[in-house]
Amino acid sequence: MMTLHSYRAGSASLSNDAVADKNRFRESGNNSILCMRLFLVILMAFTMQSCEDVIELELDSAEPRVVIDAAINVFPDGSQENRIRITRTTDFYEVETEAIETAIVRVIDQDGTQYDFDHISGGFYGTTDTSFSIMPDTEYTLEAIVESELYTATEELVTAVPLTGVEQESDAGFSGEDRQFKVFFSDPGGVANYYFFTYEYNGGSFFEVLEDEFFDGSDIFTLFFLEDTDAGEDVTVTLYGVDEQYYQYGFTLANQLNQDGPFETQPATVRGNIVNASKPEDFPFGYFRISEAYPFTFTVED
Repeated sequence: MMTLHSYRAGSASLSNDAVADKNRFRESGNNSILCMRLFLVILMAFTMQSCEDVIELELDSAEPRVVIDAAINVFPDGSQENRIRITRTTDFYEVETEAIETAIVRVIDQDGTQYDFDHISGGFYGTTDTSFSIMPDTEYTLEAIVESELYTATEELVTAVPLTGVEQESDAGFSGEDRQFKVFFSDPGGVANYYFFTYEYNGGSFFEVLEDEFFDGSDIFTLFFLEDTDAGEDVTVTLYGVDEQYYQYGFTLANQLNQDGPFETQPATVRGNIVNASKPEDFPFGYFRISEAYPFTFTVED
């Protein structure tokens, strides 16, 4: 669940009192006070100006690591989204992500059939092989060769359930200015289920992971709030089936992304299921998953 809030900082002003008095002693005192106030104003202005200076801390540069974000999503109509991107981590102050465009990428099913993925742009890889179709109860192995090192992971399709409806409420949240949404689904009973949700709207996107430990076999909903969303805009919620390992991965990642302030727990390395078969100690970041996916789009009401 996620609530998006904005905060407005207050403002303050300084002013000097003009005091007229015929008594010289009081005039002298007032002049001293005015001088002192003028000194304080100048000091504050200097301090505030100094606070505007940008200070970049000298952070230790970690060894760059390969990042493999690989997801194959199977939709109810039988269509399939194959999303594989390979990049490399950069220094803290770098804005651009370093895309890896020369990797050799393939997916191999448990029968040994190989499907090649070619670089498209920006580190994204795709396949034009129309025979590549994910089947249930079948293992698929991702292989990516980057600078002669082999990165690999094996997964199979994790099923999911459709989203069935939405309830909306305006004037919700602590501020009374948010919109509240409940998107419903039915959890299959008697089995541990894990879900990955993405939320996309006009102002951006976010994600969460969920397990059914406390609502096994129930009709349930995912609850979230949005601010600065207007009536008539579309919101898309997508439910993906994932396994327990991906749930733990997503839970740890979400906690780290939501940390605020310097006194939070220091971030730990978030490792996925992809390994470096050539140099195990030089592990990559990222994850390879295969999910059944159910998107649900609705329009925000008045």
